[in-house]
Amino acid sequence: MAMTARERSALAAAKREIYAEKELRHRVRPGIEKMLADLMAWHQVGEQNEAIQNLILNAHALGPEGSTDAMRTPRHEITVSKRVAEMLDAFVAPPEDD
Repeated sequence: MAMTARERSALAAAKREIYAEKELRHRVRPGIEKMLADLMAWHQVGEQNEAIQNLILNAHALGPEGSTDAMRTPRHEITVSKRVAEMLDAFVAPPEDD
């Protein structure tokens, strides 16, 4: 006889306890969600939790030095032109005494 929904839930809860599984929740903006979807499509991964778990396992396997690039927070690089730098210097520099 097939298990009821309640029995399946109880069995799943018991397995989670046995294996000390923890639920990780993470909110992301659309750009990050799109990047994850791209990764999943490129590698034919159907479940988000599987993709995230694979990313964690593979980054960890690289070790402390090897995973540095993967763990670095991307930052925008701001380049100030010479003209803008001169304008900023003139704006913030105190007047010189003659």
